Amino acid sequence: MLNASSVGKLLNEPNFTTIRESYKKALTNNKSISQLKKQTDAFPKSGLALAYNATAWALMARESSWIPDKLDYASKANEFLNKSVQLDPNNIEIRFLRFSFQCNSPDMLGYKTHLKQDKEYLIKNTPPNHPLKDIMKAYYQKCACISAAEKKTLLNLLDAS
Repeated sequence: MLNASSVGKLLNEPNFTTIRESYKKALTNNKSISQLKKQTDAFPKSGLALAYNATAWALMARESSWIPDKLDYASKANEFLNKSVQLDPNNIEIRFLRFSFQCNSPDMLGYKTHLKQDKEYLIKNTPPNHPLKDIMKAYYQKCACISAAEKKTLLNLLDAS
């Protein structure tokens, strides 16, 4: 019997339900980062899959204790997130992933170039009940890159029905 995962494999398309679950796990479980990376490596032409792959690189950078690796992984994450936005500029999920990466990156790396643009896009386009709603809400509540008014707007958008 075919399910969504096996159909995706047959068609060589990413299964975003599975990828999102791996992303949620990878945020708090280092062992899940490699699973997320492996699930997205095969889809470099999908903007969203590339954004999740970039996020895996970002999480690897966060967890690495070796500075050269940390910098290399962060550079790859930045490059792939920017490319994913080029592939699919109107994808709210991609914009959220890039925004959260850039917001949390150290200023000295120079990766905050699209922060304002992505924040404005998120404020104008965030739909209610997004598949990452819980993660987005938790992130916005503690995010230092948005004002209290912007925070309120984004949280209200996610809760609108």
